[in-house]
Amino acid sequence: MEAKRRGRPPNIERPKLVHADRVISKAVYHLLMWGFPKRTIGGRAGVCEVVGLKAAQILRRDDGGGRALGEDRIEQIFETWFVAEQKSRTDARRWPLRGYSSVSKDSRGERRPNKQMSLQELAAELLQNGGEWVRSAPIVATGDYELTPKAAKLLGPTPKFEKTG
Repeated sequence: MEAKRRGRPPNIERPKLVHADRVISKAVYHLLMWGFPKRTIGGRAGVCEVVGLKAAQILRRDDGGGRALGEDRIEQIFETWFVAEQKSRTDARRWPLRGYSSVSKDSRGERRPNKQMSLQELAAELLQNGGEWVRSAPIVATGDYELTPKAAKLLGPTPKFEKTG
């Protein structure tokens, strides 16, 4: 006798939902890497809340009853995608995505492509473009992100390369 599955059924048989969830996840990832908080704090909307509201409008991704997906569900969609994306990249021998929690907030904010746009505007732009930033950015900081003290301690010093020739 097969055990009955508990919880939400997977969306793999619904391509539109799979696509919408991928776009949502990529948008969340970019917004987190640009220094916005994941969750709503002290009345200030976080990435998961804003993306849930905007995804209902732009992608028509809602809870089936016409209500926007909540912070918890958006976070769950993102975390599931992130784990699967990391595995896919590892299996294909590609660079993994940088974990947003290992990078300092100041370093993330420097790479925001448009510092005049609000979280809501950036989220809408990403969701309308498949989760990717398509506009050219004026000047964006380059180089490595600054690691948090915990990540720096865990990873150790940056290797030094000698100049040749």
